[in-house]
Amino acid sequence: MGLPNINDINHKSIKELKEEIIITKRELLNLNIRQRTQQEIKPHLFKCTKRKLAQLLTLETKINKSQE
Repeated sequence: MGLPNINDINHKSIKELKEEIIITKRELLNLNIRQRTQQEIKPHLFKCTKRKLAQLLTLETKINKSQE
């Protein structure tokens, strides 16, 4: 899993974007739970997931501001 690219998600509708944000938040929560319970995880997944979430939220903000 490489670092996500904003161009991959740039052409989604607002509904798909919100669903993707929820899924990404859930993934981050699961990673945190697995880390707290000392299960094996790959640390780079935190960076990738957080970056993807930041990109999704930025894109959502950009779309919301353009609609106003």
